[in-house]
Amino acid sequence: MPSLLSLEEKWPIAFVQEYFPWREAEADLENAYQVLMILAGYNVLTKRPTLNWIDNLGTRAAVPYCAHGYGAYYTMSIFDRYHRDDISYEEGVDIIQKCIFELDKRLPISSGGYL
Repeated sequence: MPSLLSLEEKWPIAFVQEYFPWREAEADLENAYQVLMILAGYNVLTKRPTLNWIDNLGTRAAVPYCAHGYGAYYTMSIFDRYHRDDISYEEGVDIIQKCIFELDKRLPISSGGYL
């Protein structure tokens, strides 16, 4: 691909003005990050908490529970087994403690502790 300086020497400035933003956009696409996101919130209309999974293409899915990364392979089975819609706060904390215990026991890398 020719450099911007060589384009200015050979072609009119109008072409160069169109070339530069296109090249910047192309560079952004080449260096783009793929991001997965968990978004939690509170719906004021239904007066209920919400949990959403957003993938790298921007697709949103409402989920009852979720996890990210390599640790999700270990924790999702615990969520599958113990999750209920009418769960209390103490039961939720107990499930998280089970997940942390499972990660400490089975995850092949050292976590360095949890908050």
